[in-house]
Amino acid sequence: ENILKRIVFRHGNHSVKFGVNVSAEIYFPNIDFSPNGPVDFGLMLVNTERSIDVNMKNANELETIWNWELLPNEKADVSNIFDIYPIRGEMKSGGSDVVHFSFVAKSDENGHGTKQSAVAVCHIKGGPDYQILLTGNSSNIDFRVEPISIDFGSQYFLNALHEKIILTNFSDAAVSYETILPRGCQFKQISINPSSGTLHPDSSFEIDLMVVPGLPQVYKEYVKVRVAPIQEIEIPIS
Repeated sequence: ENILKRIVFRHGNHSVKFGVNVSAEIYFPNIDFSPNGPVDFGLMLVNTERSIDVNMKNANELETIWNWELLPNEKADVSNIFDIYPIRGEMKSGGSDVVHFSFVAKSDENGHGTKQSAVAVCHIKGGPDYQILLTGNSSNIDFRVEPISIDFGSQYFLNALHEKIILTNFSDAAVSYETILPRGCQFKQISINPSSGTLHPDSSFEIDLMVVPGLPQVYKEYVKVRVAPIQEIEIPIS
């Protein structure tokens, strides 16, 4: 803010007077945020974590000293759900920094998904407070893998044998999956295509299992499907 004033001087009863123009610039410490607005973590699976970065820029001629605070919430202990790093710092004129907001998706006491929110406040020394709304939802993992076992029966040992594995996601959130092949496998060849991917909410997806036995013998092997990636299902193959 620019301030322009004029000071007028008079001496006793003399009619002569003179003036001096004075000016001053007042700077208030402030910060520009990008993106500017609420931080929404969206819908996440229970027991997963996500981080979102927000850029901070010192938009004035003064060094800016700042620190973050999470306002208390009567419904939940927000410090166990949301986090901010770094919590404090300083920026020279024109300088910038990055603050990391994180959200841990947790279930309620009954094991159900929840909706969470909190207010993060950035306190500027000698300047204003900035509030940013943090929101995030959690959903339980609900999926099915079929079949739960695969039996090719009696086959010519050099044939390429195929079987479809169907993954179904009943969750409200997208679920990632990956497949794990056994180490030291007895089969001459074994592959899964696609070996990893993402299951959208309320959707099913087929993956192709291919094996070539290689020798005339009885086989007992397995493949694993890891979902979310915190749950594994083992599928026996014979």
